[in-house]
Amino acid sequence: MPVSRTPWGEFPNLIVHATPTALQGHDAYAAARAGDFRAARAVAATCTRPDVVPWRTDFIAPVLRLDGPEAWNPLALALAERLALLTGAKVVTSITQTSRPRPASPDVIEYLLQQPVFAGAVPRGTYLLVDEGVALGSTLANLRGYLETHGGKVAAASTFTARLFAGRLRPEASALASLQRRFGHELDLLPEKLGFSCENLTHKEACFLQGLASLQPLRDPMAATHRVVRAAG
Repeated sequence: MPVSRTPWGEFPNLIVHATPTALQGHDAYAAARAGDFRAARAVAATCTRPDVVPWRTDFIAPVLRLDGPEAWNPLALALAERLALLTGAKVVTSITQTSRPRPASPDVIEYLLQQPVFAGAVPRGTYLLVDEGVALGSTLANLRGYLETHGGKVAAASTFTARLFAGRLRPEASALASLQRRFGHELDLLPEKLGFSCENLTHKEACFLQGLASLQPLRDPMAATHRVVRAAG
């Protein structure tokens, strides 16, 4: 599985610009979600908070998906463009998600097992990552890993919205310790099933796994029905 993640270190919390209500209530939001980039720019102009962008990076890398009018993610690109104007960084569009976009309302186990994969040229320098919204954080974690294993350095990540407990990408040490105590060597299946080890989970991924009675659903995802995640990952 071509998924790369790198150690979290002291990676900061997400820079979040809006609430879901404010974003989805914008007059241009529906058109932006349908692929209208002018509408996406209008949303970004209103919903971007300049006061929460302290990082100066060389580049801004939006999550770009190129499989159809909705999949190419115009809101992420519009946010990246807006932040570039505010910081002087350059937007990089050479890196795209090459795996198929995950279903809009998948089972969480299915969602975990369909990890996003990226490809493309990575200019050397520091990066701010950008996506429209974050649920589990998998997409940003994998984009970060791709960039850092190809010579880039990711300083932070930003998004319009984040689900509950998803504003922190780096997992709490207590959550990882709890997983180790509960599941022990069972966690050795994560590299095979997900493409990375326990310590590279996002905080929300770790919280979800903590709620499982066992890790059997990762081995047999059809065995049970799990909670649904409806936002971008």
